[in-house]
Amino acid sequence: LEAGSEWKEEIQRNLKEADVVFFMCSISFIRTEYIREHEIKKAIEQRKQNPEKILIPIVLNFCEWEPYLSDYTALPFKLCPISNFSNQDMGWYLCTKAIRKMLGNRDGFNEKELEKMVKDLYEEMVSRKDH
Repeated sequence: LEAGSEWKEEIQRNLKEADVVFFMCSISFIRTEYIREHEIKKAIEQRKQNPEKILIPIVLNFCEWEPYLSDYTALPFKLCPISNFSNQDMGWYLCTKAIRKMLGNRDGFNEKELEKMVKDLYEEMVSRKDH
């Protein structure tokens, strides 16, 4: 968003045009009524109309994101926000790897496989660290 822009219209336009929408879930994000009522709801409506649109919650810290986005597998893990990683770079790395893998395989991608893919990546990273 640019300073001085009409942010509501710009947000709605970008939501409409986006193929992939990332929700950076935090306490502030979830507490913001505009986000819950106009961004999340609108993106979910658009997803119902266009199943090709991908919605990905990225959980930054412990917050109640599930009532709004529980139908979508969150990154880095459903129950482990980025802030909970002792090395937060690892959390971001997992997100990046999962997103790249998912976008590289959009034709055959199944959203339900995302959680398993992230767990496998995490286990692979931890096993490398132990060696």
